[in-house]
Amino acid sequence: MPNDPVNHPGHYTRGQIEVWDFIVAQDLNYLRGNAVKYIVRAGVKNPALETEDLDKAIAYLKREYDECSRERTRHIRSINKVPTISVQDFIVDQGLNGRRAGALLDICNRPVRPASVLLRLADAIVSLREEIAQLKETN
Repeated sequence: MPNDPVNHPGHYTRGQIEVWDFIVAQDLNYLRGNAVKYIVRAGVKNPALETEDLDKAIAYLKREYDECSRERTRHIRSINKVPTISVQDFIVDQGLNGRRAGALLDICNRPVRPASVLLRLADAIVSLREEIAQLKETN
């Protein structure tokens, strides 16, 4: 797909699946969707801002965690909405590494129990913090 900076920017179209198509297919809300966006583009849009993009993803996940803490049914996906793109297919398509792949799995998983949702979001935040620490060590 040719790079179209408005409709199909290169940092969101590096695989066959566009980031926004995945977000819509997973029925992610604004906060989770933005976290996915920043995880996927980290180091691709601007390599110098890789850790900043991961920090932004963490900020969105923290806000989602707070919202889920207050609104106990926020995490429930529509029963009629079945994702047309699997998380695993997207991870492979985007070539994501272990921690980023794990964070995506945690973000997109919607367990029935609210406490499990909070654990998943916390796990995603920890994974991204570890990724940032590793990036800072190697730079």
